[in-house]
Amino acid sequence: MGIFEGKAGQDFLTYDQAALDGHKYFQAGRLIASSVAHGGPCTKALDPSLCQLMCGQEPQLEQFDCRRCVNPAEI
Repeated sequence: MGIFEGKAGQDFLTYDQAALDGHKYFQAGRLIASSVAHGGPCTKALDPSLCQLMCGQEPQLEQFDCRRCVNPAEI
């Protein structure tokens, strides 16, 4: 398992101890932070609502479905 989970273009960060130990979250965080610091664009892999929240914008959360955050088979 990697550090992202979800459908294409709707990925969210997950928790993976091996990835944490391997500093993969740090590496991904640096890439995401660089994008956010420079005003985007955010990586296309992340959920658009997540990108907007990280950039200080206010996404339309009325239609946000939290079931996109996890693998439906694990619910």
